Amino acid sequence: MENQTIQQKLQKAVELEFATIPPYLTAWFSITPGTNTEASSIIRSVFMEEMLHMILAANVLTAVGGKVQLNKDTMPKYPLLLDFEGKVFRDREFIVNLERLSPSSLCTFLQIELPDDWNWKKDHPKACKPSKEQTADDAEFDVSGYTIGDFYDEIKADLAALVKAADGDESKVFTGNVEHQVDINYYWKGGGLPVIVTDLNSAFEAIDVIKEQGEGATTATVLDGDHEFFGQDEEVAHFYRFNEVLMEQYYSPKDDPKKPPTGEKFTVDYDTVSPIKANATSIDYLYTPVLEKLNNQFNAEYTLMLQQLEVGLTGQPHALFSAIMNGMHGLAPIAYEMASIPIYQSPGNETGAPSFEWIDNKFWDQLQMNSKNNLKRREMGYSNAKAEIFHDGDHVKLIISCDYPAQSNQNTAEQVWDIVSDFSNVKTIFPVLLKNILTYPDQTEYRIGTIRDMTFGDGKTPVQNPSYATEKLTALDKENRSLTYISVAPSSNNVTDYKGVMQVVGDNECTLIWTVTYIQNPYDPNYSNNMTGLFISGENQIGTVLGFE
Repeated sequence: MENQTIQQKLQKAVELEFATIPPYLTAWFSITPGTNTEASSIIRSVFMEEMLHMILAANVLTAVGGKVQLNKDTMPKYPLLLDFEGKVFRDREFIVNLERLSPSSLCTFLQIELPDDWNWKKDHPKACKPSKEQTADDAEFDVSGYTIGDFYDEIKADLAALVKAADGDESKVFTGNVEHQVDINYYWKGGGLPVIVTDLNSAFEAIDVIKEQGEGATTATVLDGDHEFFGQDEEVAHFYRFNEVLMEQYYSPKDDPKKPPTGEKFTVDYDTVSPIKANATSIDYLYTPVLEKLNNQFNAEYTLMLQQLEVGLTGQPHALFSAIMNGMHGLAPIAYEMASIPIYQSPGNETGAPSFEWIDNKFWDQLQMNSKNNLKRREMGYSNAKAEIFHDGDHVKLIISCDYPAQSNQNTAEQVWDIVSDFSNVKTIFPVLLKNILTYPDQTEYRIGTIRDMTFGDGKTPVQNPSYATEKLTALDKENRSLTYISVAPSSNNVTDYKGVMQVVGDNECTLIWTVTYIQNPYDPNYSNNMTGLFISGENQIGTVLGFE
């Protein structure tokens, strides 16, 4: 084995430890503040220690000459299939969701933290049901070993083998800069402490802290190893902490790990937990602008936190404090507010939840700057439109909104909707660009499936390239004044997977929210800038048509 191989395994360990944090955080965010205080405290204690586990794994990785990567390519995506590849006939896999606190989510957490000597099929709590099967959309994360503990035992064996291959010369294995590791001077107080890794013994110590905090110090106890390692108070390991919430009862220090807890009882009131949407994505908030804004804010903070964590774990440990205190703690108020706001027309009255998606800040900032420049260039008689541009995974998302004032003699919202819903008369919005629209089938009362073919020119004189774009109406909600359309024959190779949503929000005084998402050709960066200016001019044109100054 070479150092590069162990570096890859330790990078996976860092990613695995981080992958547990969004699910634990989501369950915690779903707890209404001031309720279920015991459950809230237990879950919080676990995800704070998961941050320590990530730091410990990062210190070992740094010690063997590796460099931590926390970026768009390494961050977890949900729903996530965790596939534990144990010895023969001991594999197991299950789905990890971002979902509210429930017996089901707690059972998933128990599977994540499963101790080495447990067999989930035989030993799992009766309240836990089998996980749903994997779907094609689920991201997958493979772990060698039946449990996380098995995985770390394999890493320990690999480290020992490297030292043996170096004839016992540990300096040939532990070649990293120790100053790039995180020590107690850059770590907040919590369960456990960082371990500086310089040799095989300290590497084993760091790994043992991760194992014992997760599944217990030994197979004969529910306690972790913090008392032994750090002289701290005795504490129940993560697996048993989650089981305390599921069973609604604390463990006593001498309880049998394979039996229910016998300590003080408490109550978990699931009826007060916010009914947040599971595995939310930014696309779920297209019709709920306030949630879309909060989610974008959360994701921007989340992305910044990941960037600060990577900096803190690769040579500038002082950045770690900012990542945790300003990042992790700054996310909570946003998430709690989202959990209190219903999603528009969501089944079951679901409320919002963070989507934990990466935002490419450089891309986003550049597009924001360009959109402002376009706004200045494209101002018309009525100028009240504004643009926001985001990078949502592979897609670019443009959100252009425009406010229209109330009128005493006519309903402004109805007037704006009359223009927007006239699907094949989009030339009213873009009079300079388009002169002719062909509709299939030819009709004035549009229905799902109507196709509009937008052309350049006056509609009479043949032109070299008459088609600008061909779009299909896929949803029309007159009651809520919204419509959705897709591109079925784009005019160029600049974009794919194009979708637009137009919604008039409000009554009389109103806002038109026009959202388009698409995958942009990376070799044509000006496309988004031009589209932004075009849509801004279109919304301003509506105000001009209605006679607003």
